[in-house]
Amino acid sequence: MNVSQIKALTWLVAVGLTGGLFWYVFTFFSGLETRDKLFDDDRAREVLSKEYTNDGPKVDVVALTDVQRTFQQLNWTGKEEPKQAEVVVPDVPKEQPKTPVADLIRVVFVQEDEQRPENSLAHIAYRDSAGVTSAPKNGLLIAPGDRLAAPHQSIRLEKIDGEEGLTFVFDEEGREPETILVPTFDVGAQIVNVGPDGAILPPKSPIREFSGPRGPVSRQTQRIGKDRFALGTEDMFLLGDNFPTIVAREVRYRRHRDPKTGKYDGIELQEVEASGTVARHGGQSGDVIKSINGTPVTQLSEAITFVKNNKDKYSTWEVVVENRGQTRTVIYETPPSQP
Repeated sequence: MNVSQIKALTWLVAVGLTGGLFWYVFTFFSGLETRDKLFDDDRAREVLSKEYTNDGPKVDVVALTDVQRTFQQLNWTGKEEPKQAEVVVPDVPKEQPKTPVADLIRVVFVQEDEQRPENSLAHIAYRDSAGVTSAPKNGLLIAPGDRLAAPHQSIRLEKIDGEEGLTFVFDEEGREPETILVPTFDVGAQIVNVGPDGAILPPKSPIREFSGPRGPVSRQTQRIGKDRFALGTEDMFLLGDNFPTIVAREVRYRRHRDPKTGKYDGIELQEVEASGTVARHGGQSGDVIKSINGTPVTQLSEAITFVKNNKDKYSTWEVVVENRGQTRTVIYETPPSQP
């Protein structure tokens, strides 16, 4: 490339740059005029001063079934899946738990009539777990054929047997009869007197005649010594006819076990009503009745039977009682007019 060509190229570049500069200046000033037309200050203030309300974005409502089919079931075909047949499970009634009769009642005593069994009686008391509110708290007498109180009226006493116990039958089909055994007396149990050195002492005479003065016969029982009572005629009549009921009403008791041998060895008076008939005759809470006139007793029915069978034999009754490790003998004297 010679000098003349270089000069010509330089001149063309200079002309191009000059033209471009003039074009930029022209478009700049033309843009100012256009801006003045597009952006009116008054108009801008008017638009900006208006209150703007945002209604939020517009949302299209999509059926839930379409969402489930597309994203949960991954069914992109758009076709409905065939419905599966519902399996109907029949309701099977649950078998109600069967509460044993022994958990509903306790037997206080039994009076058996061997000649006419239908005349036999049983004194029962309902346990707290039975939920019976209509029966007296001190218990009641029932005979064969009687039903338990609501809500256990479907249970019926079928028979009373002094050896086999109380047999109950049920209205419920297929349920076997249940028998509550009457506790038996352990004939091997004996009461012995032990001296301070541990030696067994000779048995005491079961009867000690009262040598003190007797006052006039009273209708009410009188305390004539620390643990000695003169029975009143009215109290004797009351106890003779209503002793089981009185005990059930005034005393909470149970059979007592010897903690060493595990054998039944007496009748424990767990709680005695302070102002009741039993308390007036020397009964105290915590007493364990061991024997009556030398005969061991371990349940109330034994004590009642012994007294009834020997009421014409004895005029003095010695009851050996243990309470908190201390043994005492409570003596009852019948009025002279009583056989």
